[in-house]
Amino acid sequence: MKLPFIAFFLALAVATLSEASVSIEIKAGQLTDSANAFVLDGRYVTLISAGVDGVFSAPTSASYVSNDDYFVGGFGVDSTTFSNKPGSFDVVVGNLNDLFLTAPNFQPGQKLAIRWFPTIVAALATSGPGAGASYGQYADSSWVVPADGFNVGPYTMFTLSTGAPGGLPNSTGKATAMVPGAIPEPSAYALLGGLAVLGLAAVRRRRS
Repeated sequence: MKLPFIAFFLALAVATLSEASVSIEIKAGQLTDSANAFVLDGRYVTLISAGVDGVFSAPTSASYVSNDDYFVGGFGVDSTTFSNKPGSFDVVVGNLNDLFLTAPNFQPGQKLAIRWFPTIVAALATSGPGAGASYGQYADSSWVVPADGFNVGPYTMFTLSTGAPGGLPNSTGKATAMVPGAIPEPSAYALLGGLAVLGLAAVRRRRS
């Protein structure tokens, strides 16, 4: 008679573990663009993990993450969530059970960071920011992926302009980086080289 009960509780335990998830709360303010203007409501902010190598790689024109960095979530700036301060937000990225269970580059202890894109509207965000888009990034040593079943936060990034105690310098919230352009394929280099040779040949013929 005991075996059915043991089997039942084992099944219940497995089901409970499989439904475990993590939630991460992020609070930030005030984010600015490259000209020190506050980022407008609705502009795009992403939460990413550094993956296995622990290094955050720059976004590409076609993707908000590169190498083994992991895209955890994207959302819009909303100043109403933090005392109506422009360029601020407070979001909870929750129910990350599927990501946690399947992604090797989203595991407990891996580093987390936010990236903000002042020129990109969150509602219109595509698969990549495009070459030349400006962005800012902030990561803290305490910002890490929590263990399965745990909720963490808020992880905070406040600049002095918010008036928050212990705020970071305003320059921390400035979008000083730029997405690099697409790297041409080897065939493209060969084509460009061929065109250059033809151009030189044409110049020599005119001179002769």
